[in-house]
Amino acid sequence: MPRFALIIFLVFSFELNAEAANNPALNERQLNHLFNEGSRCILELKTDSIPVFANKILEHPGVDESDEWMGKGLYLISQFYKANFRFDTTAFILIQAQKHFQKINDKTYLAKVYNELGLIYSELNNFELSKKYKLDALSTFFATRDYDNQAVLMNNLGGDYLALDVLDSSIMWFSRALELKPKLDKNKNVLVLAATGRSSAFFFNGEPEKAWQDLELAKKYADEFGEPYQKIEVKHREADLLYLTGNYKACIDSCFRLKNLFSTQFNLRDEYLNYERLAWSFKELKQSDSAIKYFMLFQLYKDSIENKESRDALNTKFARFEVNELAYKTKLAEAVSVRERNQKFFLFIICLIAITGIILILLYFRKYKIQKELTIQSQRDSAEKTIAYTREILSNQSQLILEKNRIIDELNESLSALFSNGDSETGDFENLLESKILTREDWIKFKTYFQMIYPEFLEKAHQKFEGLSESEERLLCLFKTGMKSSEVASMLGILSKSVSKNLRRFKMRYSISSDLSAEDIIGFIG
Repeated sequence: MPRFALIIFLVFSFELNAEAANNPALNERQLNHLFNEGSRCILELKTDSIPVFANKILEHPGVDESDEWMGKGLYLISQFYKANFRFDTTAFILIQAQKHFQKINDKTYLAKVYNELGLIYSELNNFELSKKYKLDALSTFFATRDYDNQAVLMNNLGGDYLALDVLDSSIMWFSRALELKPKLDKNKNVLVLAATGRSSAFFFNGEPEKAWQDLELAKKYADEFGEPYQKIEVKHREADLLYLTGNYKACIDSCFRLKNLFSTQFNLRDEYLNYERLAWSFKELKQSDSAIKYFMLFQLYKDSIENKESRDALNTKFARFEVNELAYKTKLAEAVSVRERNQKFFLFIICLIAITGIILILLYFRKYKIQKELTIQSQRDSAEKTIAYTREILSNQSQLILEKNRIIDELNESLSALFSNGDSETGDFENLLESKILTREDWIKFKTYFQMIYPEFLEKAHQKFEGLSESEERLLCLFKTGMKSSEVASMLGILSKSVSKNLRRFKMRYSISSDLSAEDIIGFIG
């Protein structure tokens, strides 16, 4: 059966060629067939098959005399070089095709050639020539009332000005493309790209509210007229705006939702862009592990696209990456587990050392406290013994003075009786008897022992009673030891009345209430 079909095809081809040599009308049909097949290869991206049909047209008998078919053949072959990124050659061939179409004033194909030249010179970064040819194409489309292609060209011009950061012109051309909506027939989906482009221009022009409004408009048009890839483009733009406005978490969510929309036709380029956005978003959020992962995926897709690798090769690389990532995560988890175990052990050692240190410090502190208490107790005992000893000496001295005073009093009485006749010879002896019994040496000794027992008393007394005399000082010291007025009088060798008189004079001098006793005054001093 296949052989039979081949024979029929060869016979039909032979008859067709034989008839074409004698019939110009049939020749036109054959050329149209070749051109349509070549155009279909362009649409189906079968670029290697384009030269076959283009060369058949250009080598067809009589074509070299036909500007229409020479132009169409050249236009067809230009698409082959364009698909292979040989833009200089593409521009040269299109200019040759332009000359043929100009001769016959074929505005339809002239507009296509102008449009293609505008796109090619954009790729060659020659904006002036690109702009010139696009405007020529636009004027030709105006003449033919081809609103669909007008909208496409206006959208392209808007994109060119956006790339050049000439935002006012970009917004103008995108707006003009959107204004053609009522007149569009076949290319209403261009509205999606125009609204998306104007959204970008508004954002970079510092008008974020209008940018979001146009993005919503693009979503609406994408639902109504858009192709699948255009819906993805709108999602891309939404994620871009979220990133540029600093809403990184929302951008990451949008990128993950976008990834679920990818089809095999678009996912190479789209995943490349998506991974790049994810990497930068995670970097901004200080999530370094995720950022590194998506930077690596971004580079993997970038290298694959630049090297024009097949989808299968990319899938192999991606699978290898996932295996390596899983191995890395496993290794990382093991490292984390070891680190946590080491941290726990280290923490246990630190706690043990700390507890031991605290126990040693407490023991040392307890020992130090005990030693300090013993030292203080020893000092206290020593002080108490010293005070007791001093107190005893002071008491003995006081008793000695009192005893001496008693003996002197008795002697004085005996002598008074003996010399009651009042002879003058006894005058010097009486003066001797009336001299102070508490001598200065006795007072110095008494005061020394007194200050050992009451070290701050005299200092406080002088502070409270400025200008305190030596006799007042003696009086206060004797009362401080707990003596009564009679004992003080005996110590000083004076009468009890004299003690009371001296005490009264002391109160008057320092404005002390007469109701206060000697004990009260001593208590006031402290």
